[in-house]
Amino acid sequence: MSDKSISMDYPVFSRNFQVDYYEKEEDLWHIVSHLRDHAHDIVVTLEISTPDMVVREADVKFVRQPLPSCPKFNEKIKMLVGSNLYTDFREKLIKLLGSEGCPNAMNLVSIAAPALVFFYFPNLVTKGQMKEEAWWEMLHTKLAGNCIAH
Repeated sequence: MSDKSISMDYPVFSRNFQVDYYEKEEDLWHIVSHLRDHAHDIVVTLEISTPDMVVREADVKFVRQPLPSCPKFNEKIKMLVGSNLYTDFREKLIKLLGSEGCPNAMNLVSIAAPALVFFYFPNLVTKGQMKEEAWWEMLHTKLAGNCIAH
C-alpha cells in the first residue's frame, strides 16, 4: 500500500447539470437541460405536450464539445419527435446512441424528459386541477416501475 493518500479536498472532475421546466401553454411544456464542465457546454431543449406526454420538438446545441463528431447528434435527436414518455420514448432514446450518438446529450434528454411526468401531475394537484388521490393512483398503476431519473 502506498503512503500517498488521495485528497478529497478538490474534485478531479466536476459536472453541472441544470434542468428547467416551463409551462409554455396549458397543454405544452418547454424543457431546457444544460450540461457544463471543462469539455462540454450542451443545451438540450424539448417541447412535450401534456397530458399525453408526446415529444413535439427536440433540439440540441453544442456550445463546446470534446469531439468533432458530437454535433452529428443534432439531427438524430429529431428522431424523438412523436415519441411518448409512457410507451416508446426509452426505446427510441436507446437507438439514438449508435456511432453518431452523444452520451452526454442523451443524458440530458434522459434526466429531463421522463421527469416531466413527476412535475406536471403534482403541479395539477397544486393548482386544484387533479385530486391528490388520483396522482397517487397513477403512480401505482400507469407509472408503476418508472423512475424519475430514467
